[in-house]
Amino acid sequence: MIFKTVKAYSFLMVCALLISSCASISPAEVKSVNFGEKPIAHETDIKKLMSKLLKDPDSAKYTFGEPRKGMVKDGFLRGGTKYYGYIVPTEINAKNSYGGYTGGTLYYFMFSGGLVWDASSSMASGNGTFAE
Repeated sequence: MIFKTVKAYSFLMVCALLISSCASISPAEVKSVNFGEKPIAHETDIKKLMSKLLKDPDSAKYTFGEPRKGMVKDGFLRGGTKYYGYIVPTEINAKNSYGGYTGGTLYYFMFSGGLVWDASSSMASGNGTFAE
């Protein structure tokens, strides 16, 4: 009986931790933080970043969204540091090893502090959000 109670309590604690780790930006936070400059050459920067990862980068087809203010944060185990900047949703259709297109895959790229990185996993896990 005690084991079932401890197990149920542990499950509830894990659920609470996961829910509390989701990213959100309050209106007051939006007004007070510095998101930096809106990226001008974001398309070129994203293509340059992805050229190192794709098998045939010259054949990739991109559909770029508009840069939007946003925030991503490190996970709980990495300290939960928040990064503010501009997030650009981008659909990329690239060729696989057999030379065929794989279909569009949605990525999210974060521009912050003069750097750009793939923030797709942060957005998918709830550790990233748009400010607007």
